[in-house]
Amino acid sequence: MKYGLVAIVLTGAAAALSVDKGVLVTQPSEATPVVGEISADETFLVRAPGSDESCRVRKAVMLGDVAELDAEPGCDDILPGLSRARHWQERDDGSVVVLAAGGKAIVSFSVADGVAYESFAPRSPLISLISEN
Repeated sequence: MKYGLVAIVLTGAAAALSVDKGVLVTQPSEATPVVGEISADETFLVRAPGSDESCRVRKAVMLGDVAELDAEPGCDDILPGLSRARHWQERDDGSVVVLAAGGKAIVSFSVADGVAYESFAPRSPLISLISEN
């Protein structure tokens, strides 16, 4: 009887911990579809026209208008400081700003013909982002 009561109390406690604001919370299984699942990361080739140098940046899934961004160390050869990029922020006008961890803009891009994006700030060097996905 004593062990049966302990089991009931533990079962009740586990059930109480599984309820959040009146909704039963369960862990997803492999068979559970994720509602609103978004596509995988995007990879871009970074190039400066007229140069043979290139590097890659990887943009994670967008959360609102911002995504995490990783740049290869070699990106500094194309634009000094680009390897410090940590965030990709999309603006209402369609432009994209690449930000350092502290929120300082490193480079700004606009949508371009023939490539995914072309930089407009800083004015030099001109940089293209070419989608690899």
